[in-house]
Formats: sequence, structure tokens, C-alpha cells
Amino acid sequence: MGTAFAGGYTCPSWLPILAATYHHNGPAAPEPVEIRFALQAGEQAVSCSQPVAALGTAQSTAQMNDLRFYISNPQSIKPVGEAVAVMLEQDGIWQHANTALLDFEDGTAGCADSGNPELNNVLRGTIPQGEYTALRFELEEK
Repeated sequence: MGTAFAGGYTCPSWLPILAATYHHNGPAAPEPVEIRFALQAGEQAVSCSQPVAALGTAQSTAQMNDLRFYISNPQSIKPVGEAVAVMLEQDGIWQHANTALLDFEDGTAGCADSGNPELNNVLRGTIPQGEYTALRFELEEK
């Protein structure tokens, strides 16, 4: 079994959990939004440079060799349950149409063969002004 995200997506228990935080800029409608992500396994930060310990019921250890994946169709959820699409900024590098590449690998240690130093841990876009309590998205591996 795994961890259920909003919208019913189930994450395998071996996959580090994403933590996302919102940052709204200014009062204009629609307003700019930055949604930042971090990779964690429990309280432990996940990176290419350090093995992740105590995963799952077997308490396994894993070394990451790639930490990139796509987020598609991001939606902010209002307190009443209404989903509102986050309109992604088209930056020509990390985001295109309704899909963004989140890149946590830095080309070091376990990621030396598959990565590079460039990183991206943020979705940038706009949403209508309002109160939002959750984020829903589709997760795709690179």
C-alpha cells in the first residue's frame, strides 16, 4: 500500500513523500503562485548524496540515482472541495502546457551518471484569488 494524495493517487510506500508549500504574491486576480516541493522520507531529507534509511516495514536503505519526475494538471482545492486549475507559467525550461518537471537530482554521488547540476523544486503559475487548502496533481515518472 502507499500514501494517498488528494484525488486518489496512491504513492508506493517506498517513494519519498513530497511536501508542498504555497507562496502567493500580491493581491491581483488572478494572482501569481509558487508551489514549492521538498523530498522527504519521514523526517529525513532525500538527496542524491546520502542514502535514505529505514524505508518501509523492512526498514530498507536506498541510494537515489535519479530524482526527477513530472507533475501534470495541478489544481488548488478550495475548502468546499472545488478544484481550480493552476495555470502554469510557460518558461520554456521546466514547464510546458499543464506539465512541469521537478528535478531534485544534482548530478552528484548516486545521481552522477544520470544527472546535472540544474535543479527545479517549484511550480510557478497563476490562480484566481481565494482560499485554498490542498493541492491535487498527477504524478508521472521521467
